[in-house]
Amino acid sequence: MSVIRKGRISEQIWGKACKAWSLLATDQLTIKEELIPPGFKEETHHHKVSQQFFFILAGVATFWKEGSSAQVYSGEGFFVRPGTVHSIENNGEENLRFLLISNPSADEDRFLEGKETKLDLEGRRFVALSNSDSGEVSDETIFYYHQKGDSVWATYEGGDIIFGTLSGQIMGDKLKFNYQHRNRSNDYMTGICHTHIKMVNGKIQLHEKWKWTCADYSHGTSVLEELK
Repeated sequence: MSVIRKGRISEQIWGKACKAWSLLATDQLTIKEELIPPGFKEETHHHKVSQQFFFILAGVATFWKEGSSAQVYSGEGFFVRPGTVHSIENNGEENLRFLLISNPSADEDRFLEGKETKLDLEGRRFVALSNSDSGEVSDETIFYYHQKGDSVWATYEGGDIIFGTLSGQIMGDKLKFNYQHRNRSNDYMTGICHTHIKMVNGKIQLHEKWKWTCADYSHGTSVLEELK
């Protein structure tokens, strides 16, 4: 039996002074304890897929949803459906602490109002700038991307990879896909990847968090950059 203790969990800082502790993190469910000091708030945003439940542990939350606001007190909670524009802020005099439960995980499904990036990956080529040691993609591997609507797919080959394919969905500046390939050792490898799309010096970069769904089930990060 594994017991989760907050004291053993690394503290994460967001929004300059707000804090979060990730109590549970899977693709389908995340549970976080968060703290917002007096006078601070999160940016207005929405989730396309994730639904969320907030439960107030201490303090008073001012919750904004679709242009209207409500005060939510300790011992109370509120539910946010996918697609709902919302934010939470602390207008009180003490720290606001709450539990945030997301299903599925909202880490790669968060879109700021007015800041959603619209990119078309059709016909673009990418090469790796970096990759974790347990990855097989290198600067010899070339990715050939295609896109139709929010559907994205690609082929890739080169270096240690004979041939591979990936397919997934683009959501603003986020990309989620499954991948599979055959390597030079004649192993067939599979995995999943969550990507943040950025524009750097006029080129698209794909900042990836990936995980093998075979072999040792390890995970890592990589950065791909567009080839002009």
